[in-house]
Amino acid sequence: MEVPGIEIILVTLLSYLMGVGTGLTICCKYKETFLQRARSADNLRQYNHQPIVSAVPTSNAPPLQPTAPVQGVDISLKL
Repeated sequence: MEVPGIEIILVTLLSYLMGVGTGLTICCKYKETFLQRARSADNLRQYNHQPIVSAVPTSNAPPLQPTAPVQGVDISLKL
């Protein structure tokens, strides 16, 4: 039994419209909850301005040198 092309198009269109309708219904039903969460997140971002701390040390101290010899590894510094 062959299915005509118009039937496939109509079933696809009906499925699409039902999906869009379901999505809009859910959005309208829970609109206040979604907006409340968005406002809450915006309020938290507004008060969460902390200065960025650099991970790179800013001191002018010389680099650390090993005090015990390391065997099998050449650690000589070439400047």
